[in-house]
Amino acid sequence: MTYEKLSLDEKERIRLAEWRISKAKNFEEADRVPVQIRVHNPFFAWVLGYTFYDYYRNWDVCRLVQIEGPKWAFRNLGDDRAPVPYDAWLNKIEEYPLPDVGSVGEGIVFECKIVLPEKERPWTTPWIIPKFKTLEDLDKLVVPDPKECEKRLREHIRRAYGKEIPLPRGMVPKIHPPLSAAGSLMGAETLFTFLYKHPNEMHKFLEKLYKTYCVLKDYEDDQRGRESRSLNLADDHAGYLNVDMYKKFVLPYNKRLYERYGREKRRLHMDSKSDHIAYIIVEEYKINEMDLG
Repeated sequence: MTYEKLSLDEKERIRLAEWRISKAKNFEEADRVPVQIRVHNPFFAWVLGYTFYDYYRNWDVCRLVQIEGPKWAFRNLGDDRAPVPYDAWLNKIEEYPLPDVGSVGEGIVFECKIVLPEKERPWTTPWIIPKFKTLEDLDKLVVPDPKECEKRLREHIRRAYGKEIPLPRGMVPKIHPPLSAAGSLMGAETLFTFLYKHPNEMHKFLEKLYKTYCVLKDYEDDQRGRESRSLNLADDHAGYLNVDMYKKFVLPYNKRLYERYGREKRRLHMDSKSDHIAYIIVEEYKINEMDLG
């Protein structure tokens, strides 16, 4: 299904979606408020009759879900689906999919144990076993060599899918911004406890995670001959902090990331409430887009 093969009605639907979204981003009125239903590959796997075990452990299934899932959404949800990011599957459908490792980037980078879905538990997603539990553990963490992280990603994919899968040059694991990365590595209970009990040590830890984010981002840019000017942060743990704690442990690191990599566009995803920090998101981060979920 290439863009050229879409019907006139489908092309008009995409044009209208683009127009509505553009109007909304400029605080202008269109014929109605644009609606975008945010569903992604794990949901598509279920819709297409596969389990998470199938999707995260079988490359043929993973690839098929990434190709057929957006098609299903376009045909069935009726929301305002503009071509981006769907131009990838509309025009270059065979080149789009990459192995999906789930939200375990920190575990790959810092060599944590990662539990994969199995036949006996087909509906679990990949997850990290936190290993940074003491102050000594935090102190031992070092900013990694990005070349080694690239190798670790390939090794993890080989383990998950049972085969070598070609990857783009310089592809490294994607990690969260510092506080949420810390949550993945420490576990939520340990993270929030340490923020109150050991603030100085946590700042040292978060600074190392900030540097790790930058090292990985710069390496991928260098390998691909580009300069990142757009940044999308997925900060899942941060919104559970009160305003004062957020200003202390999140704002300094996220703001530096946006200033360094988001010179043209800034986006934020959070899994938590955000109304209490809305003015920080708008005035300090100056984001262009945000989604909750």
